[in-house]
Amino acid sequence: MYFDRFDIVEAHYAHAVDYHDGQTSDLYVKQCRISRYFKPGGMWKGYDSLSDNGKEIYDALVALHRRQQANIDRRRNFYYNLQTL
Repeated sequence: MYFDRFDIVEAHYAHAVDYHDGQTSDLYVKQCRISRYFKPGGMWKGYDSLSDNGKEIYDALVALHRRQQANIDRRRNFYYNLQTL
């Protein structure tokens, strides 16, 4: 992975589009902010349009997102189990 601003912006935008949880989510806000200056054309196909570097950045974002979701799920289960005692 190397530093390329376009790859970074494109990967973050694709990730936000694919993983946001609706208009109240942080990723949707991120998508809207990026769309102020990044306007993908009609030929843009999300992940498939990313360069190899962009795909690597996207994959890292997905891995981070999954770890964060797993932590949230663990906390929810913990608090649920406390309430059912």
